[in-house]
Amino acid sequence: PGGVRPPQKFNGRYGKLVFGKPEQPLRVPDSVAVDPDGRVWITDRGNRSLHMYDGRRNNFKVIAGTGQIDFQCPAGIDTDSMGYVYVADSCLGKVFLFDRDGKFVRSLGGNQVDQVLKRPTALAVSRDRRMIFVVDAARGKLVVLNQEDEPLGEWDIDTEAGRASAVAPAGDRVFVLGGKSGEVRVYTVGGTLLGVLKWDQAKDIGALAYDPVRRIVYVGDNRFAMVHAFAESGEHIAAFGQG
Repeated sequence: PGGVRPPQKFNGRYGKLVFGKPEQPLRVPDSVAVDPDGRVWITDRGNRSLHMYDGRRNNFKVIAGTGQIDFQCPAGIDTDSMGYVYVADSCLGKVFLFDRDGKFVRSLGGNQVDQVLKRPTALAVSRDRRMIFVVDAARGKLVVLNQEDEPLGEWDIDTEAGRASAVAPAGDRVFVLGGKSGEVRVYTVGGTLLGVLKWDQAKDIGALAYDPVRRIVYVGDNRFAMVHAFAESGEHIAAFGQG
């Protein structure tokens, strides 16, 4: 409510979380998600695995795959309201679903004969769990699947947005961050482009998150190592980080 405030320095146990163990440290973390229990899930392309950190119970777990299929290029990740974890593997062309205990449930993206996804990167699950939005970077499309692995639709995203680094559903809209342009494109769930968001305060957007309760868009600015918060109207609300 007070507007933009100077950055604050945080010290102590709330200032820094160190993930990984000496025998299996994080090498190339790609994406992160937090489940309803507050546990942090991280895809790690460096050692082809999924890391889970439970800060409340000081518990750490590493998942290398489904038990029958090993991860090759784990990329996008999201969790849903029931605690299920969705992991996109760009090399395998699949989205793997795990329960809240980290047990493999099923894969999404079609079978070997009728494979829907070619190179899935970013993904996000709608709040009602009915739609799973997956960016297929190889085809420059945003693919929508349901929990039964049935395609609900797909639409083209332009060349730059085809390299999307993040996607965030928000009710009847979908925010897509272009990996090269640093612009946020807003679509309907049917694929109609509603507009393009680009702010003067954010110079090099590399991350995106949406708060559906407060209706705030958060973007990470790579150039100044900051996170900006914007209202849907485009108003700059706050910023924090190193800039």
